[in-house]
Amino acid sequence: MFCPLILALLGSVAGLFEDQAFKLDWKASFVGHVSHAGFHSSGRASVLVVATESHVLAGLDSDSGSLLWRHAQEQSPLGRIQALALTNRHAVTVSGEGGILLLRLWDPLSGALVQEHLVQPGRPADVVSVQGGRLVMVNFDGSELQVVQHSFDRAKLSPAESRVVPSPFPATTLGQAPTCVVSS
Repeated sequence: MFCPLILALLGSVAGLFEDQAFKLDWKASFVGHVSHAGFHSSGRASVLVVATESHVLAGLDSDSGSLLWRHAQEQSPLGRIQALALTNRHAVTVSGEGGILLLRLWDPLSGALVQEHLVQPGRPADVVSVQGGRLVMVNFDGSELQVVQHSFDRAKLSPAESRVVPSPFPATTLGQAPTCVVSS
């Protein structure tokens, strides 16, 4: 009884002709609205690495604009990318929210995840930044400024170094602390 039904359904199967291949594709990869961007150039290629509001990290060919690789992060607040920096060898992202942050190192040419470090700062940071092998988190509660730093590399994440500066304070009090860049 089922055999004639299956044979009837197989007769209605359709396909593409060879000349239609790659012209009628139904898959489209989008990255979303860009929130952070960085440029990586090497002898092999030049890549624009972008992080978006849609929790996506992507690499775009700087010559053609084509999508080289794309990674969708967690859709929960843990996947929200707060910082992106490019070093000579890696694209570095910091994602997360609240008391949990993920510091991830990516290969900017292939998009491969190189290393992932779990950071538990204790309290949510007001400002998160990555600067030359350092993760910097700043907290300001109105009466004092707390700067917490972690050094990192491909293999390890150092313990936190914390410094508290009482308010009000002149900018020189911060000394050689991280450089703050404000952009809109």
